Amino acid sequence: MPDKEKPVGIISIRYPATETIVRFHRDDNNVLWVVGADICEMIGLTNISYVGKKLGETKKEYIKTKGGKQAVLWFSMESIEKLCREYTAVSVLNWIRFSALMIPMKFKGNEYVFKDPIIIERSTLSKMLDVMEELHIQNVI
Repeated sequence: MPDKEKPVGIISIRYPATETIVRFHRDDNNVLWVVGADICEMIGLTNISYVGKKLGETKKEYIKTKGGKQAVLWFSMESIEKLCREYTAVSVLNWIRFSALMIPMKFKGNEYVFKDPIIIERSTLSKMLDVMEELHIQNVI
């Protein structure tokens, strides 16, 4: 775990359907975490603390913002999958999984520039992610 007083490094990616900025963080064990408020906003939930308590696997860490350090609630990928399945937010889950594949294992600071951006039509991406979801459900991947 990072030092509680030192802000963690994040990567921010914009969710195209709602233009929500989603912040990701990898901890020292390379476990991927996502800001709970961002996920809740994507799904349309407002009580982040309640959702976090219900999910169980969360942690509170600091991030650096324009106003200084801010404590945020982070959800693990397992928690996000559980939440998305409960609210049938398949497109959100697919996008999170796809984005997680693009995030490097190690990064420093609060910014990261993806070297080779991938441009793909939303409908094609949606079909690809549906196939990935089906393969995941069948335990192929």
